Amino acid sequence: LEAVRQGDTDAMEPVFLAFQAARPDLDRVYWLDAAGIMRVSVPANVRTLDTNFSQRRLFQHASGAADWIIEAGIVDLSTYHAVAAIARPVRANGVLRGVLGTNLLLDDFSAALKAIVDEQARQGKPLLISLVDAQGVLVASPDQERLLQPMLDELPGAADALAGRIAAQMAPGPRGQE
Repeated sequence: LEAVRQGDTDAMEPVFLAFQAARPDLDRVYWLDAAGIMRVSVPANVRTLDTNFSQRRLFQHASGAADWIIEAGIVDLSTYHAVAAIARPVRANGVLRGVLGTNLLLDDFSAALKAIVDEQARQGKPLLISLVDAQGVLVASPDQERLLQPMLDELPGAADALAGRIAAQMAPGPRGQE
């Protein structure tokens, strides 16, 4: 949108409000200016508005990227929800104007997995599905209270999979089941 391309923070808030209203899976939509200062956030939070995020990994990666970047498995500092952050640099004539970001609620990923696990259980085919990020941190699971915990030691084959190796193993699960 033109408001974002131009860095027009006054015009961004109503656009972000409409976007968030249309997407209930979004926790937050925000704008960091070229210096990494949060100028717009929906929902707004006085604690983080006008805060400098220039040293945060998300801003550093997004401001130097050519396209969207994703950082899974973080806690949003405004809402305290477990989220996957998606951010994109906005440039005009090659000059960084700012970073547009949004956070997807990890609970929504988990709800979809829970529906699959529950259906399999109803059919007498118990199943556990977990989704981990590139660092092995749990980002989606029917066991939602464990979100954002490291899981490589508990998920057989996960370290191999993250290293790009194919692996399949049968091993005891967290509750001793196969």
